[in-house]
Formats: sequence, structure tokens, C-alpha cells
Amino acid sequence: MRIVLSLIISLLIFPIVAQAQTQAWTLDSCVNYALHNNIQIKQTRLNIKLSESNLSKSKADLLPSVNANGSYNMNFGTAVDPFTYQFVENNTSSMNVGIGASLDLFNGLRNYNTMNREKINLEAAMADVERIQNDISLNIALAYLNILLSNELVINAKEQLSSTEMQIDKTQKLVDAGSLPQGNLLEIEAQAASEKLQLVNAQNQLINMRLVLKQFLDLDTVSSFDIVVPQINSPSEKELVQNINDIYSLALNLPQIKSAELKLQSAETNLDISRSYGLPSLSLSANYGTGYSSSRSKYTFVEGVPVEQDYPFGEQFTDNLSTSVSLRLSIPIFNNYGVKNSTQSSAISIENQRYNVQLTKNQLYKEIQQAYSDALGAYEKYVASKKNFEALSESFVYTQKKFDVGMVTSVDYNMAKTRLSAAESSLTSSKYEFIFKKNVLNFYSGKSFSLE
Repeated sequence: MRIVLSLIISLLIFPIVAQAQTQAWTLDSCVNYALHNNIQIKQTRLNIKLSESNLSKSKADLLPSVNANGSYNMNFGTAVDPFTYQFVENNTSSMNVGIGASLDLFNGLRNYNTMNREKINLEAAMADVERIQNDISLNIALAYLNILLSNELVINAKEQLSSTEMQIDKTQKLVDAGSLPQGNLLEIEAQAASEKLQLVNAQNQLINMRLVLKQFLDLDTVSSFDIVVPQINSPSEKELVQNINDIYSLALNLPQIKSAELKLQSAETNLDISRSYGLPSLSLSANYGTGYSSSRSKYTFVEGVPVEQDYPFGEQFTDNLSTSVSLRLSIPIFNNYGVKNSTQSSAISIENQRYNVQLTKNQLYKEIQQAYSDALGAYEKYVASKKNFEALSESFVYTQKKFDVGMVTSVDYNMAKTRLSAAESSLTSSKYEFIFKKNVLNFYSGKSFSLE
């Protein structure tokens, strides 16, 4: 009965699972999936956990330490009793138990600065994760756009082939009627064969682009994979109204800048930690304990005469109780130049990190300059490609009409159609190129990726 029930449940669930596996992916779903499953991101998040652990340890270092201790000793021959400090010649045994606590009252604020440094390192680790997430998101967006581009090129190739096949039918009728020579038909058929090859190449390119995105997502490359094809409007130059300096001001909030600045703060705090080793330190400690020794005896007076008796274990533990409290002051005088060398190394690290912050900002500004130039260039290319396509479309319509009445040869017709096909592919490529370049620029401005 259980087997039958399991089979029924499996049959009910399977269609749901299968539908989920074949459901078309949107750009947002691709990015969200990668952010939650990408191994590189998971590895970087481990640095956050490590920083959290270091921060927790630094906070714990501000607390007192408490430890219990105990020991048991056996002595053979002459030894010193640990409680009476007298020599005994018999074999003896002794034990000690206690509990102690210690607390750093002052150590140059070393523990406090260490805690602050670990807080900064944790923020820097979070910024590093955000930076990698941004990089992966852009790579996925580019792969997604390449699929859309390849898909549109396939559609264009199919339309071109369909148009040529319709022209073959028209030409066949004209050839049968004796209005056109057989050579014209052969030329058109050759054009169709060429366009079939272009279609196959475009379809292969689409398969490869899907594979690239699936590999970015670490999906099974064998299973089916489809994406949602959104409605994309014609690009507009109005989308590039910001200037470079405005974009750079917004981009200073990007995680790579935050990470570099936080690492500079961490290096500055590390210098304070290095200096603390050259300052006096004061600590407080307390101990409470007792013990037992088999060599101890207990004396009682009987009629004024001391009589030696065994000293019971329980009584010794009570009588030997002791408490101590101590303050320890340590003043560094000479430590093989350890503090000096450590301080110098920390100061050099600060200077190096300052250069790193400036290099990161300079690199960011250069990237924005390049992205702005690329976006403008891509838009100009799109505008030129659009005008070229519109002009060739009108020219092809005119050429087709002339070809239908025998005023131009099939060679001229094929050349006009080939130029139109190339112009259409160029227009499609330039459109998606501009969309990506525009979104890269928007990324520096803190805007989300958009296909509109």
C-alpha cells in the first residue's frame, strides 16, 4: 500500500517539478539564482563568517578569564611538605585545587582597538561580497543580452529566408511564363541556400549563448533552458543625460571604494595596536584554593602535653583555604626593538593602503570615462545602423520591384538582399550593444539593470 501511495504522490509531483525545471528564466531570476548559488560568492561569504568569529573573539578578550586548576603529587624519599615547608623523609602525597581569575585593567587600549579593527574588517568583508555580486550580476546580464541578440538574429535569418523562398516561388512562375531566364531562378536558389547556412550559424550561436549563461548559473548543461524575451524599446540618447563627474560622485558609494577605505581604517587601527605594546600594562588577578598533604599531622594537647594525631582530609581542605588578590604592573623598557619595528611596519601599511584607495578611485574614474565613451559610441553606431537599414530597406523594395519586371539581374537582387540582411544584423547587434553599455553606465550611477 505504501509503495502504491508513493507512486501516486510521485506522479502528482513530477509534472510540477518538470514545469519548474522548464520554466522560462527572467533576467531577475537568473541574477537572484546566481547570488544565492554561485560558489565564488559562497566562498567570499565565508570571509564574513571568519570576520564575525574574529570580532566575537575580540569582544571576549575584554572579559575576565576564569580557570579552575588541580594537581596531585607523590614524593618518594626526602621532600618538602608544601604546607608546612618542613623536610619529611617518608613517602608523601599531596594535592591542590583552586580557581583563579584575571583581568586586564589597562594594556594601551589594545583589546578595545582590536575589537574596532575586527568590526572594520567585517564591514570590508561585506563590501567585498557586494563587489563580487555586482561583477557576477553584470556578467549574467551580458550573457542574457547575448541570448536575446542571438535569438533576434535567428528570427531575422528566418524572415530573410522566408522572403527569399517567396521570391523563389515568384521567380519560378516568371521563368515558367518565359518572362525571366532560368539563370535568375538559380541565383535566387543559391541565395536561399546561403541564407539557410546563415540561419544554421545563428541557431548554433544561440545554443552557445544559452550554454554560456547556464554555465554562469552552474546549471545542468543537458537540461532544457529558456529565457523570457522581453519587449525592448528603441534606444534613446536621452538616457545619457548625466555627465562623467556626476556619475563619478555617485560611484564613490560602490563597494570597491568602501572596501578600500575600510581597509585603510583597519590599517590605521592596527598602528594603534602596535603602539600599545610600548605602553605600561596593568592587570588584576585573584585566586582561591586549598590542598591536602599526607605528611601533615595534627597536634592536640592532653594535660598540657602535645599529642600527634592524623590530620583528616576534610579538615585539611577547610584549614588550608587561602585567598589572594594581586595587581601586576608591567613597564616595557627594552624588547629588542620589537615595538619599534612593528610600529614602522604598520605605518608603511597605512601609506600603502592610502595609495591603494587612490588607485581604486583613479581606476574607477577611468572605467567611468571608458563606459561613458563606449555608451556614446554605441548609441551613435545604433543611429547610423538604423539609418543605413532604413535606407537599404527602401532601396531593396525598389530593387525587388525592378527584379520582378526584369529590369535588374538576379545578381543585383542578391547583392541588395545581402546588404539588407547585413544591415539588419548590424542594427540588431548595435541595439543590444548600446543597451549593455548604457546599463554599465547606469551601474556606476547606482541604478539597477533594465532592458527597457
